[in-house]
Amino acid sequence: MDRSQLDGRTGEPRGLGRSAGTPADQTTVRRSNLSLVLRHVSERGQCSRSAVATETGLNKTTITSLVGELQARGLLKEVGPQHAGSVGRPSLALALDGSRIGALGLEVNVDYIAAFATDLAGRVLIDRRIGFDAMRSEPGRSLDKLVQMIGRTIADLDALGVTLAGITVAVPGLIDTSSGTVVVAPNLGWQGVSVADALLSAGIPADVPITIDNDANLAALAEYTSGVALGTPDLIYLTGEVGVGCGIISGGRLLNGADGFAGELGHVVVDPSGEPCGCGRAGCWETKVGLAALVRMATP
Repeated sequence: MDRSQLDGRTGEPRGLGRSAGTPADQTTVRRSNLSLVLRHVSERGQCSRSAVATETGLNKTTITSLVGELQARGLLKEVGPQHAGSVGRPSLALALDGSRIGALGLEVNVDYIAAFATDLAGRVLIDRRIGFDAMRSEPGRSLDKLVQMIGRTIADLDALGVTLAGITVAVPGLIDTSSGTVVVAPNLGWQGVSVADALLSAGIPADVPITIDNDANLAALAEYTSGVALGTPDLIYLTGEVGVGCGIISGGRLLNGADGFAGELGHVVVDPSGEPCGCGRAGCWETKVGLAALVRMATP
């Protein structure tokens, strides 16, 4: 939402939830404004209340109320004071806090399972990785190991006083993100594996959102939001281990394609008479440049 959509007097979105003679839903308006302020501080960095008011179009009274609620929720904190060269009493700055809110990312790959948890401000809380031969294990056993890793990490976050806001699992394969199902992961030997359902049935809290996606897609998003390609609106991120993957950011958004498989560059056939690929076809690019192919080339 940009400033042109806000009423400069009230700070409310113009026309949000309104029909003729019907007041806007105040809960929806407040939630939208809370999100606006939090996102602004997150993207801009430390800034004063007056700066937030000026740059978002919300009035100062509204900002004071919103900031108070975000502080009570542990999402914003005051730091400072700020000395910006102005005359008068220096103002305190607002900064992202989020030390009591955590996000958990996990990765299942051919020979390891990893967990990485941060708080809302991006501070690393937990970073662990265990060796595990997923290539030679049944999907059920791999999921059991994943559940164990999640349970251990959630317990550690609880001990730190951190509330888990969401879980994302990265898998090297074709993913139906709407259902959290791995359609096929050739290098893991998975086909039609509902990871989201498995996590819920194993006791992962139902109120914690769970997202399952392709590892290269998530890597591309990470680079775009906080990595070396921060803010780059158009980028291609290649991953290459045993498998070869690709994540595509176009216009600042992840490009999924009509079926959600836009980045599967490793399974583009480049040699129809080439080596068989784990996906069932022959001569995919992965069979030429994947780790297994490179090892074969380097081994006498």
